[in-house]
Amino acid sequence: MDNVTKKLVGLLGDLSEVISDFQKAASGYPAFVIAGNEAISKANGLLDALSYYDHTVDGGNPFTQMDVVTEPITESGPIVSFDTKLNSSRPIDALIVDIDPVQSGSGDPSPDNVRPISGWDSVKVMRAKKNLWNPSDVFTGFINNNTHTIQSNSACKICYICATPNTTYTISKMAGARFAVACSDVEPALNAPVYGEILNYNATSITITTTNSTKYLLAWCYLGGTDTATEAEMLASVQIELGSSATEYEPYDGNTYDISLTSTGTVYGGTLDVVSGELTVDKAILDMGTANWSYASGAKIFYRNQTDGMSPLAGGDVSALCSCYPRKTYATRMDKCFWVSDTAFSSAKRVAVIDNDYDDATAFKAAMAGQKIVYTLATPLTYQLTATEIKSLLGINNVWADAGDVTVTYQARSDKDCNGGHPGVS
Repeated sequence: MDNVTKKLVGLLGDLSEVISDFQKAASGYPAFVIAGNEAISKANGLLDALSYYDHTVDGGNPFTQMDVVTEPITESGPIVSFDTKLNSSRPIDALIVDIDPVQSGSGDPSPDNVRPISGWDSVKVMRAKKNLWNPSDVFTGFINNNTHTIQSNSACKICYICATPNTTYTISKMAGARFAVACSDVEPALNAPVYGEILNYNATSITITTTNSTKYLLAWCYLGGTDTATEAEMLASVQIELGSSATEYEPYDGNTYDISLTSTGTVYGGTLDVVSGELTVDKAILDMGTANWSYASGAKIFYRNQTDGMSPLAGGDVSALCSCYPRKTYATRMDKCFWVSDTAFSSAKRVAVIDNDYDDATAFKAAMAGQKIVYTLATPLTYQLTATEIKSLLGINNVWADAGDVTVTYQARSDKDCNGGHPGVS
């Protein structure tokens, strides 16, 4: 590398350090910090460019390409965390979201324990650095641990994130008058139910682990008129991060991508590649109250023949769901159960139900008004939605979605690149 290029590299490195120092001094002003991140990204982008090209000494072609070795890495889970170890932001190669049907409630569904099933009209994808809390996600109200609900109070503020199941989070903030965290299966709203509340008004951090059904994590952080800090000061100190320890505060740096599925109708199961826009639908809904049922009086089974696209899976459709009956098989059948496409009693790709309270198909159909079965399609349907470019962030990236697990493929510096620091810099 010639002296001019070395000089440029040094100056850009110094610039990044100056911007970083400015960010720390302006930590109470998130807009300045985010602007600083963008400036550092651009400076590091120039460093990457210099890494690719090195000035020659022999007077020939003034620039000779040098390899910065990258390789695609794929990771999956409820939330994917990674560091590309590159000096500039790069587009993510693929981001696939599992779209799973949502069944509310708990326990086996039954006529006495109806568990409604819902699908998705849109998918939300979040990408953030260490601090997962977007300052725009604030609800006016407080967590009432007596009624286990969110209640209205104009002086109180709840910070929340779309959370992932079975995940440990730590919420931290400056000391104040109120601090309580909780989980919820629904988006924060007045009277929305919460559970797993942890109250520690004097604490500056609280750690909580979500359950397998948790969709949102809430933190009641501010009580006006009692807190000595202003609302703006308190909210500017809030950090929600992964893990069981509170670390040094960093302002939020991230994005939320809201992808509409309305052009295809409500989706009850499948996958969405956000980057390419390809949506694959592999499940469908059966409205039990509008389906045409037959009754086999000898076997006491209600059934529906030739369900369009039904998967005749050997051993049964083990992912099928019903809002009012537990899933069984023909071999394990009992009163008040259902099964789909089992190896027995399924030559016509049947949905089968046993409920000995009924012996007439018309009466059974009327009783099933509003009840649903989600089943697997024999042939998945594919739709093309609008592609969405998502770039990796410098340093730590956390990617997750509200509809299910994510699989992320990104480019990262390969272990084969042994130059260290900025490749090509010597």
